[in-house]
Amino acid sequence: MQANDKGFHTTYQHDEHEGNGKTYRPLLVGYLLYVWCFFSLSGRVLYVEDLCVDEDYRRKGVGSALWACAMKVALDKRSAQMQWCVTGWNTSAINFYKTLGSENLGKNEE
Repeated sequence: MQANDKGFHTTYQHDEHEGNGKTYRPLLVGYLLYVWCFFSLSGRVLYVEDLCVDEDYRRKGVGSALWACAMKVALDKRSAQMQWCVTGWNTSAINFYKTLGSENLGKNEE
């Protein structure tokens, strides 16, 4: 996995994929895209714009590893919190975030 610190940031995970039967090359299996925001009440916030894992690699720890990497970046940079949005129909993503102990702040605003 890799992360950087310019503009939009990406962390990704790859697996080895057989290319032409003889050589192996990296195969992108998931990524997490984030950006830094600043809010007057909470300070610096790591905002997760997108988290995507190839269907063949879901439920194998890829999403959790990407999330852990983003959490480490947030902690290392002394971020006040992490935020993200999920559409209501994306129940698999909602369930994934629930397993991480996430709190749905949107429901508090209804």
